[in-house]
Amino acid sequence: MYHNVSNRVHTNTTAALSKNDAAEALTDHFIKKLNTLTGKYVTGVSREVLDFIRSRGLIGNIQQLEQVIEYGYALCDDLIIGMEHLPEKNIGSDYCHTQNNVDYTYRDYKSSIKEEMILLLEKYRGNKTKTAKTLGIDRTTLWRRMKKYNLI
Repeated sequence: MYHNVSNRVHTNTTAALSKNDAAEALTDHFIKKLNTLTGKYVTGVSREVLDFIRSRGLIGNIQQLEQVIEYGYALCDDLIIGMEHLPEKNIGSDYCHTQNNVDYTYRDYKSSIKEEMILLLEKYRGNKTKTAKTLGIDRTTLWRRMKKYNLI
């Protein structure tokens, strides 16, 4: 049985990423994904954030890493996500970020996406093609998001 499987499944072990490369590759992937979803433009994370990700072992927990990056992305008004943008529960109180004495959450980030879609749909009088083009997404993606947020 092993022989049959090993002959059919080809793996490339040289393609495995080091911990350092994986941190950069994953954060870049999540940021590109968020840039596409939101239309906002963030170029990456600071060296300090990459060191934090490596030291905390977030590479082994992709879902947690993605949530940390999404949270930082939502708070980031710059081109680079810094430690001040990351959630306090993951990094400790030294880097807690508040703006106007209001803590921003992942839920705030999600509601801002919904609000942006509503504003654009109103601006273009329900024209989904123009709205999707402005958001930088496909019409079917817009339709799925509208369904997700109960807008249709």
